[in-house]
Amino acid sequence: MTNKTIPFLKSRNLLKKLPVLGLTCCLVFTLNSCKEKTESKRNFSGNLQAIGYIAQGQTFTSEIIVPGKILAMEELYVTAPLSGLVTEINFKEGQHVQQSEKLIQIDDRHFQSQLKALKSQLLTAENDLKRKSQLVDVEGVSTEAIDLAKAKVLQLEAQMEELEVKIDLASIQAPFSGKIGMRDISVGTWLNTGQAISTLVQDDRLKIQFEIPGAYAAKASVGQKIRFIATTSSDSAEAEIYAINSSIDATSGSIQLRAKIDNKEKKFVVGDFVQVVYNLQTSNDALLVPADAIVPQLNGQIIYIVKSGKVQSKPVTTGGRTKSMVQILSGLSAGDTVIISNLMKIKDKAPITINQIRTEAQL
Repeated sequence: MTNKTIPFLKSRNLLKKLPVLGLTCCLVFTLNSCKEKTESKRNFSGNLQAIGYIAQGQTFTSEIIVPGKILAMEELYVTAPLSGLVTEINFKEGQHVQQSEKLIQIDDRHFQSQLKALKSQLLTAENDLKRKSQLVDVEGVSTEAIDLAKAKVLQLEAQMEELEVKIDLASIQAPFSGKIGMRDISVGTWLNTGQAISTLVQDDRLKIQFEIPGAYAAKASVGQKIRFIATTSSDSAEAEIYAINSSIDATSGSIQLRAKIDNKEKKFVVGDFVQVVYNLQTSNDALLVPADAIVPQLNGQIIYIVKSGKVQSKPVTTGGRTKSMVQILSGLSAGDTVIISNLMKIKDKAPITINQIRTEAQL
C-alpha cells in the first residue's frame, strides 16, 4: 500500500509546481525578449561606421593630357620654278639629301645660247659706249648718243641677269637638308611651271602641334617643357614650347601651341599622333583626396568630412588629378578627415564613427 501511494504523491506535488515553473519560464522569456529588443534598438540607432582618409599637404604637379600631332619643322612640295624638259634626276626616293644638293635638272640649253649671244652684244655695246665717251671731249658726238649707248649696255646687262636667274632655276636644289619623298616624273618629262615633283621634310628637327583649354592659356609660356608619347612606337621624349597662338579659338575654346623636338636619332616620324603631358603647375602643399570621395551635386561637388563625431558636407573646387586622387583647390583644410566609404548612406550632421584610416598607398 505504501509503495503504491508514494509515486502518486510525487505526481501531485509535481502538478502543484507546474504553474510556478510556467510562470518562471514566461518571465525568463519576456526578459530575454526585452533584452534582445533593447540591444536591437541600440544597434539600429548606433553611429554609422565608415573609412576615413586624412588630408595632408604634399608635393603635386597638376597636369593634363591632350592629343597632338608630329609635324616637320620645315616641309614643302618641290615644284618646277619654270617649264622645261627634265634632263637629270639626282635623288632616290626616300633618301636623305643635303641643303643645296641638286635634285632635278631642267634643260637650259636655250637659256645658255641666249646668254652667250647677249654677252657678245654687251661687249659690242660697251666698246661703242667707250668710243663715244672719248669723242665727247672733242664734241665729235652728242650727249644724246652717249645716253643711248649707256641705255643699251644697261638693257643687255638686265637681259643677261634674267637669263642667269632662269639658268639657276633650271637646276632645282634642296632648300634645306631633309628626307625627300616619292616622285611621279622621269627623265624626259615635260614640267610645267609650278608642277609638283616631290616632297621634302626636315626630319632631324620636328615639332608637335597641340591644343590646351583656353582656361590655361595664361599659364603657357615659351620655353616650357612638355612630355609626349608617340602612338605608333610608344617612345617618349621631351619637347620645348617655342610658339603660342595669338588667340583662343572661338569654336573649340582652346589655344594652339607648338613644341620643338630634337630628332637626330630619327625615333619619331612626321604625321604620327602623340599624347602630350602638359604640366600646369607644381605645388608643395597640395591637398589630394581619393577620387571616390568626390560626390557630384547639381551645382558643383562636395566631400564629407568628420567634425566633432558628426558628418559635415563641404563644397569643394577640384584641380588636377592622378589615376586615383583628385586635387582640392578650395573647401578642404590640412588635417581634415575625409569620409571615403558608405557615402550613399550618410547624411549631413549625422553621427558617424571612423573605424579605419587609410593612406594613399592603401587605396
